[in-house]
Amino acid sequence: MTTGPGSEFRGEAQPGEYYCFQIDVWAAREALKNLAVEVTDLHSEQSMVLGRDAITCFNLEVSDWLRRPMKRVDVAREQVQTLWFGVQMQGDATGAYTPTRVV
Repeated sequence: MTTGPGSEFRGEAQPGEYYCFQIDVWAAREALKNLAVEVTDLHSEQSMVLGRDAITCFNLEVSDWLRRPMKRVDVAREQVQTLWFGVQMQGDATGAYTPTRVV
């Protein structure tokens, strides 16, 4: 567990597991309007790829029956907003996976 700002996240999942985790966003100096998350593919040390479509941000991916976004997430100044994620690990996943880019 990390207390305070951090620049890295590490978790441990089993092959085939649906792995959930949270990341907290802190609006330290000013309010954050209409949060967005950009997810990239994850690449393993063994040259395996976990596609970005296997990663979900539950807070931001709520849509109606026409797939129109239904939820906007704002964070007031000096407040914290938890973002919940889920990752469907491949059945043959091994080793460490890292994103191609972090935004």
